[in-house]
Amino acid sequence: MPFRMGRDEAEVLLVTSRETKRWILPKGNPERKKKSYEVAAAEAFEEAGLKGKASEKPFYTFDSVKRMKSGKMVPCRVRVFSLAVKKEYARWPEKDERERAWMSFAEAANNAGEAGLVLLFLELAADPDLALEKIKPHLTAGKPKSKGKKPPKGKPKLKVKAKAKAKAKPKLKVKAKTKPKLKVKAKLKVKSKLKPKSKTKTKAKTKAKKGAA
Repeated sequence: MPFRMGRDEAEVLLVTSRETKRWILPKGNPERKKKSYEVAAAEAFEEAGLKGKASEKPFYTFDSVKRMKSGKMVPCRVRVFSLAVKKEYARWPEKDERERAWMSFAEAANNAGEAGLVLLFLELAADPDLALEKIKPHLTAGKPKSKGKKPPKGKPKLKVKAKAKAKAKPKLKVKAKTKPKLKVKAKLKVKSKLKPKSKTKTKAKTKAKKGAA
């Protein structure tokens, strides 16, 4: 479904079918080597001369009937992909076989030649704001998933340094534990000072004993 933003609301582009000249969306049959949204984008150029960004996921499906070249009617299911039109060519491959026209959702509902499209355009015309919300999210489906913003270079290094400093703090506590050694030395000095006094006392006692004898 090719669309663009008009002055007041979104507009869709319809083309005429080759045989019945009904107003329809550009569409084609699935291909093995191409994904469905790629086929839809290619058909939009071949049948309507449009280039743009196609959604990777369909936002609407409906049942229809396709007329073959032999005249046989074949039932099919149509998957509608949104196409944000970026360029419109004056010449395109099937210009001589089809007509194209931009319409509002309401105009498209009145002119569409398929019942499934009529219901789609009536739904979109009922609430234009909701219609854009329904169409636009699919436009970003083909974009790669964001992996998140990469952290600025240099910040992790600062964090590592901060951790290193935090780890270095316990070393100061270890030094504090060595302080009791000073107290031990002080006790030793006190003991050494007391020893000479004990000797003098013993000598005095021996002298006293000798004198008494």
